Amino acid sequence: MHQIMLDPAPACEIGTEYYDPISGFQGVAVALTVWQFGCMRVCLQPRVDKDGNYVDSQTFDDPQLVAVSKQRKAGKQASQQAVAMLLPREMGCELGMEYVDPISGFQGVAVAYTIWPTLVRVTLQPRVDKDGKNVGSWVFDDTQLVAVAKKKAKAEPVPLTRREPARRSHGGRDDAAALRRD
Repeated sequence: MHQIMLDPAPACEIGTEYYDPISGFQGVAVALTVWQFGCMRVCLQPRVDKDGNYVDSQTFDDPQLVAVSKQRKAGKQASQQAVAMLLPREMGCELGMEYVDPISGFQGVAVAYTIWPTLVRVTLQPRVDKDGKNVGSWVFDDTQLVAVAKKKAKAEPVPLTRREPARRSHGGRDDAAALRRD
């Protein structure tokens, strides 16, 4: 089991209302996602619109959000109590380790976990398929995943090769230069 670590601590708190100054989107923080290499993202759920229609939540980088007010919003205390039950807590997954979901058979490296008020979900990123295409990541409850290996998966860098630009064998400039030489 592994301790959920929020280091550094996020600027946003679940249950508090925030807005994004870039887009103007506003909502209550309902989840926090921690990515393997340190990026923290916050899911904001807006209130229903003026016609009573549900509006989809959106996710933003933690540092870019601004609190709407310092006052506690309705339901924040219950939300904070739910989070307190989760943190600190041990979860079955560690970022960077490879896991398989025994239900679907999906296998990949844990690259993020999302803390919701009542559960933790883990994002698995599989290796590319046999054609070299990215399959896409899937999200699972942390309690249902099974470790594939006892050590962390190594991030395999893609080798960069520098190539010389191809020489042009024809075209406007080459033709003009050839005419001048004749």
